[in-house]
Amino acid sequence: MNLQQLSVGKRLSIGFGLVLAILIVVTMIALVKVNVINTALHANSDEHTSIQRFAINFRGSAHDRAIAIRDVVLSTQPSERDKEVATIAALARFYAESATPLESLLGKSADQAELKRLYGAIQAIEAQAVATTQAIVNMVNAGDTAGAQALLWTQAKPQYVQWLAAINQLIDYE
Repeated sequence: MNLQQLSVGKRLSIGFGLVLAILIVVTMIALVKVNVINTALHANSDEHTSIQRFAINFRGSAHDRAIAIRDVVLSTQPSERDKEVATIAALARFYAESATPLESLLGKSADQAELKRLYGAIQAIEAQAVATTQAIVNMVNAGDTAGAQALLWTQAKPQYVQWLAAINQLIDYE
């Protein structure tokens, strides 16, 4: 059958049907593509949200340890010092509990290189700050409060500032 033999109404109906079919196909393709993009965005968001949550736990632990080590140096009673040292130990455990799943997420991340660089910077300054913190606790326990104060101001404070800055860089990246 020839298109010329059809009436104008039938030709218009076929043309309209063809345009409608094309619109339906384009809509279906668009829906599939939007669903794929939406799924990818949710997966990406879930990953970054988790990394950010663990990094925020790091920040809280580091910040609270900075306060606790200051209180160790300033305390006049051994019981007060022991309480703060116990707080530092508890915060270190909390930090470690966040580190394990964070490291797992970093290993699976698409931006592994940058995230590993940021996490490496955190680990480097963490090691220094933890060592200085332990040295301060040892000095205070040995009765060298003046030496502990000097170490607190000259090393611990700048290290904790750097540590928090390194953690904030990871949080900001996410």
